[in-house]
Amino acid sequence: MLILPGASLETTRARAESLRKGAPALQVRHGDQYLSAITLSLGVAVLPDHGESGEAVLQAADAALYRARQSGEKSGGGCKWRPKGFQNP
Repeated sequence: MLILPGASLETTRARAESLRKGAPALQVRHGDQYLSAITLSLGVAVLPDHGESGEAVLQAADAALYRARQSGEKSGGGCKWRPKGFQNP
């Protein structure tokens, strides 16, 4: 989990994409061998766009992560989910 206080959705998505693109360059060692390149699936959500509480935003980010993982794409999943009845101010 990465929390970026005050960051916009655009800034948060850009940061997630930067992390996703940089992950394969990491050299992760386990025991005496290096693992193959790692990939990241990411879910992005921001307050208040995707919920009115921290819990709601975490649920939205989790849903976006699930969609990113299910798509099988190497991309960050932006949040399009909104809690039932949520109205963006």
